Amino acid sequence: MKCKFLSVAALVLLGAVSSAAAQSEAEFVSAFAGEWRIFDESFAQGAQICRITLGQEAQEGHYKLDKATCAGELANIATWGIVNGQMALFASGGEPVVSLGGSQRRMTGTTKSGRPVIIERAGTVGAAEQLQAAAKASGCYYLGFSNRCAAPADLSSPATGTADKPVRIKVIVNLNARMEARDDASVIGVVPANSCVTASVCVTASDGAWCRAQFGDRTGWLRKAAIRKNRWPIVTFVNQCDN
Repeated sequence: MKCKFLSVAALVLLGAVSSAAAQSEAEFVSAFAGEWRIFDESFAQGAQICRITLGQEAQEGHYKLDKATCAGELANIATWGIVNGQMALFASGGEPVVSLGGSQRRMTGTTKSGRPVIIERAGTVGAAEQLQAAAKASGCYYLGFSNRCAAPADLSSPATGTADKPVRIKVIVNLNARMEARDDASVIGVVPANSCVTASVCVTASDGAWCRAQFGDRTGWLRKAAIRKNRWPIVTFVNQCDN
């Protein structure tokens, strides 16, 4: 299916009911209906990832939603719809669980407890497939811009930190920090190579780990696995920092 990448902002619903608003909602629902997946273990049942199917049939004032092997805060989601121009997933009682923004390929948001959510369209070719192809051709992921292969552990997400003992990671390349955990999100700054930064939370997506980190007076999302010059798969930061 050809992706239109409709702008969520362009589909904001008006408070007054009108044919234009109804048409915008219909377009939104048609564009985003289908199968989605969440790879982060916080929302998975064991080794089974959370799978969500967004339907187009009206249900309880929203739209039909089917789920499989979803856990945590998403265990009770039952419908979906639009709130203030963003996609929202609702619990069986009708209360919103998470609001999401993004494109037809990846949506990001945060639950009521503050846990980040990344949902990805099933069946689309994106960064994960590009990384897998590059790694197969190269034989490994490289540590930054070096010629050394990263160990399997270097690709894993950092351990969960605490308020008293936050996780410190070392960025080993000049790395873009983005507003959200997706490649089409705005770049809010660049973390210089060999910098140690504090990671407040990390999540797993199909293209590996993403961490929200504090650098200077800003906070942004850092992607751990990337492709250099459209050819070499690299690890952009390591899970510990000695500084």
